[in-house]
Amino acid sequence: MVTFSVFSKRKLPPTGSLRQRRMRYTLRRIAAAACAGFAVLFGLQAITAHIATAPVVVAVRDIARGGTIGASDVMIRYVSPSAVSASMLDSVEDATGRIAYTDIANGDPILKQMARNAPVAPKGTTVLEVRLTSTAGDLTPGDHVQLVSAVGCQSEQHSQNDEADTTDASRAAVQKESCVLAEDALVMGINKTADTSYTDGGQLVSFAIAPSAAAQVMQLQETGAIMAVMH
Repeated sequence: MVTFSVFSKRKLPPTGSLRQRRMRYTLRRIAAAACAGFAVLFGLQAITAHIATAPVVVAVRDIARGGTIGASDVMIRYVSPSAVSASMLDSVEDATGRIAYTDIANGDPILKQMARNAPVAPKGTTVLEVRLTSTAGDLTPGDHVQLVSAVGCQSEQHSQNDEADTTDASRAAVQKESCVLAEDALVMGINKTADTSYTDGGQLVSFAIAPSAAAQVMQLQETGAIMAVMH
């Protein structure tokens, strides 16, 4: 009678033999090495995914033009570096306290040109709240404007006209020149509520101007006739 074994045909070591134990040990080591390799691979992919992003400051609510950006108005969002430009802010601290120069919608990235630093009154100027007859809707803190008398500075020119006889042409030239009360007024802040004491619904705006100009403005704004003209 002829007997045979599958193990003898495949030349596998008998169960429990030293050779079989070595094969099992080798297989376990291979499996452990493969698992460790996959773990390292997945870890590297996670790290790479984190590194391959860039922080961008985005608005978390609508911010109106002229409004001050607060820390709660923005957040950091990580995006692909290919979607980032040099004009985007990448720090909440850089955005906080700035003045929105344009309307910013919820979810919009904050660009450097969309927000400006809050204005600081230059040395030698005084801050004066002025009631404007012109709309302040186009003004934002940080703008530089001319302050002009809407009635032609008539209160100052009456005395001049009494003292000298001038032609109509020269009088018009003097009037045009003297109407500019402040050549360079810096917008410091805008009161969003109309001044109800003024019948035409004027708006109060704070300006940093030279003291000499402030005296003229204080004298003539009683007529409710001050306009802001953009440079």
